[in-house]
Order: sequence, then C-alpha cells, then structure tokens
Amino acid sequence: MSVTRRRGEGIPGAARFYLLREWRTLARMRTAVILLAIVATLSIIATLLPQKALQPQKATDWVQMHQVLGPAFDDLGLFALYESWLFLVPLVLMYVSLGNCVLTRGRALYKRWRMGLPRGAQFIGEAGSLVFHLSFFVLLAGVMYNLAAGFTAYVNIVEGDSVVDARSSYDQIEEGALFSPTGHRGFEVKVDTFNATYWDNGKPKDFVTHARVIDHGTVVKEQDIRVNQYLAYQDLKFYQASYGWAPVVQVFDPTGRKVFDAPVIFFGDPNFAHGVLKAPAAGAPGDQIGARMFFAPDAVDSGGQAHAGTADLLNPALSFAVFKGDLHAGRTANVYDIDVSAMKQIWTGGLLQGQSADLPGGYRVSFPRVMRYTTLQVTDAPGLPIIYSSFVLMMGGLMTRLYLRSLMDWREARRRRPPVPATELAA
Repeated sequence: MSVTRRRGEGIPGAARFYLLREWRTLARMRTAVILLAIVATLSIIATLLPQKALQPQKATDWVQMHQVLGPAFDDLGLFALYESWLFLVPLVLMYVSLGNCVLTRGRALYKRWRMGLPRGAQFIGEAGSLVFHLSFFVLLAGVMYNLAAGFTAYVNIVEGDSVVDARSSYDQIEEGALFSPTGHRGFEVKVDTFNATYWDNGKPKDFVTHARVIDHGTVVKEQDIRVNQYLAYQDLKFYQASYGWAPVVQVFDPTGRKVFDAPVIFFGDPNFAHGVLKAPAAGAPGDQIGARMFFAPDAVDSGGQAHAGTADLLNPALSFAVFKGDLHAGRTANVYDIDVSAMKQIWTGGLLQGQSADLPGGYRVSFPRVMRYTTLQVTDAPGLPIIYSSFVLMMGGLMTRLYLRSLMDWREARRRRPPVPATELAA
C-alpha cells in the first residue's frame, strides 16, 4: 500500500521536473535563435513554392510535374505553408521563448531601476537585449496589420491589355478582414509588351514587363517590371511573378458565326504548356464547345512524331481535344479548368500557326497568332512602416548589446586604471 502511494506521489513531481526542464530549455536565447532560423527557412520555402491560396493552378502544376516531391510536399503542407502546423508550431514556440526572455529581462531591469542601482555597462547591455527581443513583437504587429488591413492579388495580363485596381479585376485575391473594397485605388496598369530570353538549357535568362500607369486618363508612370524591380504607385507594388504563352484561338459555328476569338492563357513549362478553351456562345448547353489544349512554341518533327523543342517561338503548334455539350457555364468554376462531365469529345488534332481545321458538325477552329502574357503580384502592405520600425529597433538593440556595452566597459576599465608614475614615463 505504501509503495503504491509513493509511486503516485512521485508522478506529479517527475512531471513537474520534466516540464520545468523543458520550459527552461524553451526560455533559453539559443532556443529562440534556433526557432527563428526554422521560421526564416520556412518563409523562404514559401516564397519559392506556389501557395494554393493565391496560385492554385501553379501549385497543382508543380505537384503534377514533380511526381515524387510534389505529393510529399503537399502532404507536409508546403503549398499552404503559412496555415500549416509545420510553420505555426515553431512560430508559436519562438514567440513563447521570446516572451519569456522579455519578461525575465524586463523584470530584472525594473527591479534594478527601482532599487536605484548603478546603470552602468551591464544595465545598458541588458536594456539593448530587451529592445532587441521586443522588436520581434513589433515585427509581428506589423505583419498582422498587413494581413488584416491590406491585400495580395495575382493577375494574368496579355500584351496590350490592362488591369484596374479593383477586386473584380484580379484572378486571385486575398483581402484582410479590415480591408474595405472601397480601399482599392481604381487606377489602371497597362502592359504594352512582355519579353523573355532563355539560356541554352531552356532556363529563363530574363523576363520583363513594360507597363504604364494610367490615372484618370493620364499616364503618370512608365516602367519596366522585373523580378527584382517592382512598380510602385499609391502604396501599391506590382511584382513580376510569372509569365507564359497566350495563343489566339478562333471558333466558328456551323453558320460561320465567330463564337470565340481571344488569346488563351496557358500554364506550365514555356516549351510545353497547357490551357483550356470555353465557348458558351456556341449555342445552347448541348451545343457548347470546349477544348483541352497543349502548346509548343517550337514543335519539332522527328520521324513523323512531333515533340516540344526549345522555349523560343520558332514553330508554334497547338494540339486540341475538342468537346461538345454543356459547359455548366452558370456554375461557379475555375476559369482555367473545364468540366467535361456533360460533354462528348468530337475531335482531336493539331494546328500550326496560321492553320485552321474543320470539326464534326460544321464547326471550325483556327490558330492565327501567338501572344504572351505576364503574371503580376499586387500587394497592399499598410503595415510596412511598423515592420521597418521593428528592424530599426532590432538593429539598435543589437548594436547596443554588442558594441555600446563593450565600449562602456572599456571606458570604465580605463577610468579605473591607476595612473602610470612619472618615473616610468621618463624611462
């Protein structure tokens, strides 16, 4: 009986011991630095991988193109990283650790101040360390304010077209809970041209969007947008995010009426991309036309078999799988996907630029020319002044902790050093 009681009494004590040990480990500055490195690394990964919230099509393409890593990354939540446990757990632990450091140092400094102890180098150094730790909470406040009061959007713009800063103009948009739709500025960004160059291995060397900002009918700014060179106007920033091909496709019904004539956005590798066509204007739900397509800017014929060549526009070709039926145009759906559940495939084939083909039922499809499109990321970040302030506090606290304290220690040691006798100076 007594043995059982001692074991029962020992469990809470052991639990307290291990909890206290883990808490002390979490409260160490070294632990906070390690957690900060983990959070920073995950943030970098989030910038390299497309996130589903804003780039669902690119995220899907990435998974399909990487048969091994894609599903594994998806299971880990890397395509929705900022909402995954992989990111949130180290972030919360980091701020718990930083919070403990702030409370510990703040309480110690306050006691020294109340007791009227000398405020020498050690006090200054601890104050700098406290400011450094507090700067991370200022940074968090700035990030949270950005998410709550700003927005991030993506938009695909074909050469010659434009986008207006309005909610309905963007392909994907995430607005904060405090952001009002009336907060959009309403000015226009017009894409005049887009150019891309490639290395010999097919990798992009450079891609640039030449754009103009038009406000109330007047051109107020003209600039090239590159990966590391954004366009800024009225606190909005336009970044070069991606690009692709936009072949122009025409569809004619049996009466010769043109029911579709527009550039089609294609996704995927620049040397072999995919896209969809929807022509609800072709007729009643049972007579509507849709297609799944692949585009090669440099189609190569090898022994009677066509395959994709380089990413340069040398011999553009389109392949089609055309469907007829009900596009479910009245339903909410992804504009870059097609539902063929109520459709029947009527034709498969390919066209070179400038060619046309007759389809069953009297329809006709043409491929007259190729255009390009650019994908711009648009951000409204009202919390940036707070974030910049956190960096100032961070560097100020760090410099105070590392250098000002050492300087004060050196000056104090020099002041206390006994004077050198005159006889020694004479010698």
